Amino acid sequence: LPGGRKVIIDSKVPLNQYMQAFETEDESIRKQHLLLHAKAVREHVKNLSSKAYWSQYNDAPDYVVIYLQIESSFGSALELDRTLIEDALNNRIIIATPTTLITMLRTIAYTWQQIHVADNIYQMRDAGIELYNRVNVLIQHFATVGHNLNQASQSYNKAVGSLESRFIPQVKKLKEIGGTLMEKDISETKPIETMIRSINQSE
Repeated sequence: LPGGRKVIIDSKVPLNQYMQAFETEDESIRKQHLLLHAKAVREHVKNLSSKAYWSQYNDAPDYVVIYLQIESSFGSALELDRTLIEDALNNRIIIATPTTLITMLRTIAYTWQQIHVADNIYQMRDAGIELYNRVNVLIQHFATVGHNLNQASQSYNKAVGSLESRFIPQVKKLKEIGGTLMEKDISETKPIETMIRSINQSE
């Protein structure tokens, strides 16, 4: 069971009397065998209850399942012992046939599936939180890079302005004086007009 608990299932119910009931054609003998079968089931319930398996295992629920592998054997015992189910429950015993046991096991399996789904949801939540934190750090890095690029752009434009106003005019005068000795023209410089786009977190 979920939580590390275990279901204790006993499958040692004696069915000899029940099987012998179908080996005779005498109806009175058959009924006697079925009566003994019902008593054997009740006695097994009593003995199993006295063992109190739920107190021997810390991870066991407070009941034990008795498994009757022949579906009709339970109905036969119940027909001759009407209080069998109630008395068994009062003694923390659940009587199960193949149909009820399979239903019980499928219910347990479904519970496990729901737990796995819940675990996956928690894992997705944790992964989402981690992704959010990482994106936040990445955005901060982009913001820092953008700020530095803007700073570099502004510094470049200032340098271009200083070059155009202070150095290039003087260099052109030298070219006029030097004439053909300075064949190449002064390379043109332009300021950077593109602005770094800021991150719009609302998007």
